[in-house]
Amino acid sequence: MRTLGEIAKLLGGDGKRITQYREAIDQRAAHELRGRWRTYRTGDVIAVLNSRTGDRRPRPKSTG
Repeated sequence: MRTLGEIAKLLGGDGKRITQYREAIDQRAAHELRGRWRTYRTGDVIAVLNSRTGDRRPRPKSTG
């Protein structure tokens, strides 16, 4: 059980990139409240993140 920030570090990313999905993670990942911190089952968080779908909009090509 780890905080979202700890999980982000394990995945080599920024905590902000994971916390934007907190609502989906809270609904689908096992978690516990430990004092003022909420900890999550790491595998569950990874599964939620891997199940995300993109918006499927084309990205503009950079010029220059």
